[in-house]
Amino acid sequence: MYRVARNYPSLVRVHDWQWYINQAVITVQAMTGGRVGFVNDGLMGETVLTFLLEDLTREGLTSNASFVESKMRSRASVWAGQRYP
Repeated sequence: MYRVARNYPSLVRVHDWQWYINQAVITVQAMTGGRVGFVNDGLMGETVLTFLLEDLTREGLTSNASFVESKMRSRASVWAGQRYP
């Protein structure tokens, strides 16, 4: 929805693009905050989270981009330590 709201604002009436991208960051916070037991088992790491990181960087939201990147790195370090990640 972020990309739709960003590129076609006339199609989105409830929230603006900033709200949608912020909700994506909140989802990453919830997903990696210790309440999801399978956080290190994939969960969009190579696709959605990468796109989110690129979008945050492009929008200049460096604090959120750093947060998402740190969560992605910590997950990657867990996988690197597994025999069969």
